Amino acid sequence: MFCFAGIFAMIILALVFTAIPASAQPLPDTKPIEWTENYFERNSRLITEFLDKKIAGSELLRAKYWNRDFASSDAYQQSVAKNRERLKFITGVRDNRVGFDTPELICTLVLTDSESLLKCLFDENWIQ
Repeated sequence: MFCFAGIFAMIILALVFTAIPASAQPLPDTKPIEWTENYFERNSRLITEFLDKKIAGSELLRAKYWNRDFASSDAYQQSVAKNRERLKFITGVRDNRVGFDTPELICTLVLTDSESLLKCLFDENWIQ
């Protein structure tokens, strides 16, 4: 599953390792890393490749959770209902909508002059 915490940790580690002075002595049996390309361009490229791999792999994971039934429209609606409910919960859409019969016609606009337009817009019965 796609994890922003992992990406955040990689960025923090990259920033920490850039703070190490160049004159620091390497550990025994090691040598300093020598890149020929720009450090930030390299990291940007590697992070982009990582994210592209995760996005490409998400299609396989998605198929595990989305079992769609294309037999009919009703079958499809029923097959994805559980996923839609989960999405509503994740996005915070938890309250039912307030129902209404039909919109109420309160005012009609006849643009003959600006006075009648203002009267209609600021009529006490119209503003509720």
